[in-house]
Amino acid sequence: TINVSVEISEDGILLPTMTLKDQSGHVLKGTNTVSLAFENTYIPGHLTGDEIGLYLNKVLKGRDWNSKDVFKFTLTDTDNNTSKEIQTDTNHRSVNIFAEEKFIEGEYHYELKEQIENSSKMLYDDSVYNITIFVAKDDNDAVVAKVTVADAEGKIVTETETAQQCNVQVEIV
Repeated sequence: TINVSVEISEDGILLPTMTLKDQSGHVLKGTNTVSLAFENTYIPGHLTGDEIGLYLNKVLKGRDWNSKDVFKFTLTDTDNNTSKEIQTDTNHRSVNIFAEEKFIEGEYHYELKEQIENSSKMLYDDSVYNITIFVAKDDNDAVVAKVTVADAEGKIVTETETAQQCNVQVEIV
Protein backbone atom coordinates (compact mmCIF):
# COMPACT_ATOMS: atom_id res chain seq x y z
CA THR A 1 0.00 0.00 0.00
CA ILE A 2 1.10 3.52 -0.64
CA ASN A 3 0.07 6.03 2.00
CA VAL A 4 0.22 9.69 1.21
CA SER A 5 -0.15 12.39 3.85
CA VAL A 6 -0.22 16.06 2.99
CA GLU A 7 0.76 19.03 5.15
CA ILE A 8 0.57 22.70 4.25
CA SER A 9 3.69 24.76 4.89
CA GLU A 10 3.56 28.26 6.38
CA ASP A 11 3.91 29.77 2.90
CA GLY A 12 1.00 27.71 1.50
CA ILE A 13 2.95 24.97 -0.30
CA LEU A 14 1.46 21.46 -0.13
CA LEU A 15 4.03 18.97 1.24
CA PRO A 16 2.92 15.37 0.64
CA THR A 17 4.79 12.44 2.20
CA MET A 18 4.55 9.03 0.52
CA THR A 19 5.37 5.76 2.33
CA LEU A 20 5.21 2.19 0.97
CA LYS A 21 3.67 -0.20 3.54
CA ASP A 22 2.73 -3.89 3.63
CA GLN A 23 -0.83 -5.14 4.32
CA SER A 24 -0.33 -4.99 8.09
CA GLY A 25 0.76 -1.34 7.89
CA HIS A 26 4.49 -1.82 8.44
CA VAL A 27 6.93 0.20 6.33
CA LEU A 28 8.63 -2.20 3.94
CA LYS A 29 12.36 -2.69 4.46
CA GLY A 30 14.52 -1.01 1.94
CA THR A 31 11.91 1.62 1.12
CA ASN A 32 12.38 5.21 1.96
CA THR A 33 9.88 7.87 2.73
CA VAL A 34 9.65 10.14 -0.29
CA SER A 35 8.57 13.76 -0.01
CA LEU A 36 7.04 15.47 -3.01
CA ALA A 37 6.07 19.12 -3.21
CA PHE A 38 3.00 20.32 -5.08
CA GLU A 39 2.94 24.06 -5.58
CA ASN A 40 -0.38 25.68 -6.41
CA THR A 41 -0.51 29.08 -8.04
CA TYR A 42 -3.53 31.30 -7.48
CA ILE A 43 -4.57 33.11 -10.64
CA PRO A 44 -6.24 36.36 -9.65
CA GLY A 45 -9.30 37.55 -11.49
CA HIS A 46 -9.13 40.76 -13.47
CA LEU A 47 -11.30 43.33 -15.19
CA THR A 48 -10.41 45.67 -18.02
CA GLY A 49 -11.05 49.39 -17.98
CA ASP A 50 -13.89 48.82 -20.45
CA GLU A 51 -15.49 46.39 -17.99
CA ILE A 52 -15.07 48.89 -15.15
CA GLY A 53 -16.68 51.56 -17.35
CA LEU A 54 -15.77 54.78 -15.52
CA TYR A 55 -16.44 57.73 -17.82
CA LEU A 56 -15.47 61.38 -17.58
CA ASN A 57 -18.05 63.73 -19.10
CA LYS A 58 -17.02 67.30 -19.82
CA VAL A 59 -19.88 69.80 -19.77
CA LEU A 60 -19.35 73.25 -21.27
CA LYS A 61 -21.75 75.93 -20.07
CA GLY A 62 -22.33 79.40 -21.50
CA ARG A 63 -21.61 78.60 -25.15
CA ASP A 64 -21.60 75.75 -27.66
CA TRP A 65 -18.56 73.58 -28.23
CA ASN A 66 -16.37 74.60 -31.15
CA SER A 67 -13.78 72.65 -33.14
CA LYS A 68 -10.85 74.09 -31.13
CA ASP A 69 -12.20 73.12 -27.70
CA VAL A 70 -9.88 70.74 -25.87
CA PHE A 71 -10.01 70.19 -22.13
CA LYS A 72 -7.29 68.26 -20.31
CA PHE A 73 -7.44 66.33 -17.07
CA THR A 74 -4.84 64.69 -14.87
CA LEU A 75 -5.46 61.21 -13.49
CA THR A 76 -2.97 60.40 -10.73
CA ASP A 77 -2.44 56.89 -9.41
CA THR A 78 -1.98 57.87 -5.76
CA ASP A 79 -0.63 54.43 -4.81
CA ASN A 80 2.28 54.67 -7.28
CA ASN A 81 2.47 58.46 -7.67
CA THR A 82 2.17 58.26 -11.46
CA SER A 83 -0.03 60.42 -13.67
CA LYS A 84 -1.50 60.38 -17.12
CA GLU A 85 -3.35 62.99 -19.13
CA ILE A 86 -6.92 62.51 -20.28
CA GLN A 87 -8.31 64.78 -22.96
CA THR A 88 -11.81 65.68 -24.06
CA ASP A 89 -12.68 67.58 -27.21
CA THR A 90 -15.64 68.40 -29.45
CA ASN A 91 -15.86 64.82 -30.74
CA HIS A 92 -14.99 63.11 -27.44
CA ARG A 93 -16.88 64.86 -24.64
CA SER A 94 -17.27 61.57 -22.78
CA VAL A 95 -14.09 59.52 -22.26
CA ASN A 96 -13.54 56.12 -20.62
CA ILE A 97 -10.99 57.04 -17.96
CA PHE A 98 -9.43 53.56 -17.70
CA ALA A 99 -9.94 52.34 -21.30
CA GLU A 100 -6.44 50.86 -21.61
CA GLU A 101 -6.04 49.57 -18.04
CA LYS A 102 -6.27 46.07 -16.58
CA PHE A 103 -7.19 45.62 -12.93
CA ILE A 104 -6.26 42.41 -11.12
CA GLU A 105 -7.80 41.69 -7.74
CA GLY A 106 -6.91 44.44 -5.31
CA GLU A 107 -7.65 48.04 -4.37
CA TYR A 108 -6.65 51.05 -6.45
CA HIS A 109 -6.69 54.78 -5.63
CA TYR A 110 -6.74 57.69 -8.07
CA GLU A 111 -7.21 61.44 -8.08
CA LEU A 112 -8.85 63.17 -11.05
CA LYS A 113 -8.80 66.91 -11.70
CA GLU A 114 -9.02 69.28 -14.62
CA GLN A 115 -5.87 71.06 -15.77
CA ILE A 116 -6.46 74.77 -15.25
CA GLU A 117 -5.39 76.87 -18.23
CA ASN A 118 -4.66 80.60 -18.13
CA SER A 119 -7.66 82.13 -19.82
CA SER A 120 -9.63 85.26 -19.13
CA LYS A 121 -12.57 83.84 -21.12
CA MET A 122 -12.96 80.44 -19.44
CA LEU A 123 -13.68 79.63 -15.80
CA TYR A 124 -12.33 76.11 -15.18
CA ASP A 125 -13.76 73.57 -12.77
CA ASP A 126 -11.38 73.14 -9.82
CA SER A 127 -13.10 70.01 -8.47
CA VAL A 128 -10.91 67.12 -7.32
CA TYR A 129 -12.34 63.60 -7.36
CA ASN A 130 -10.91 60.66 -5.44
CA ILE A 131 -11.60 57.33 -7.12
CA THR A 132 -11.33 53.97 -5.37
CA ILE A 133 -11.65 50.74 -7.33
CA PHE A 134 -11.84 47.45 -5.46
CA VAL A 135 -11.67 44.29 -7.60
CA ALA A 136 -12.34 40.84 -6.09
CA LYS A 137 -13.95 37.49 -6.76
CA ASP A 138 -17.38 36.94 -5.23
CA ASP A 139 -18.70 33.70 -3.71
CA ASN A 140 -19.51 32.40 -7.21
CA ASP A 141 -15.94 33.07 -8.44
CA ALA A 142 -17.15 35.95 -10.64
CA VAL A 143 -14.89 39.00 -10.75
CA VAL A 144 -16.64 42.10 -9.44
CA ALA A 145 -15.65 45.72 -9.03
CA LYS A 146 -16.77 48.29 -6.51
CA VAL A 147 -16.13 51.82 -7.73
CA THR A 148 -16.43 54.78 -5.38
CA VAL A 149 -15.99 58.39 -6.45
CA ALA A 150 -15.74 61.02 -3.72
CA ASP A 151 -15.11 64.75 -3.77
CA ALA A 152 -12.10 66.36 -2.08
CA GLU A 153 -13.94 66.49 1.26
CA GLY A 154 -14.67 62.76 1.12
CA LYS A 155 -18.38 63.06 0.27
CA ILE A 156 -19.35 60.15 -1.98
CA VAL A 157 -20.47 61.40 -5.38
CA THR A 158 -21.27 57.97 -6.79
CA GLU A 159 -20.74 54.37 -5.83
CA THR A 160 -21.47 51.16 -7.69
CA GLU A 161 -20.78 47.47 -7.29
CA THR A 162 -21.35 45.01 -10.08
CA ALA A 163 -19.95 42.13 -12.08
CA GLN A 164 -21.12 43.96 -15.19
CA GLN A 165 -19.97 47.33 -16.51
CA CYS A 166 -20.15 49.92 -13.77
CA ASN A 167 -20.78 52.83 -16.15
CA VAL A 168 -20.10 55.46 -13.52
CA GLN A 169 -20.35 58.98 -14.88
CA VAL A 170 -18.09 61.71 -13.44
CA GLU A 171 -19.37 65.03 -14.74
CA ILE A 172 -16.97 67.96 -14.80
CA VAL A 173 -18.68 71.25 -15.47
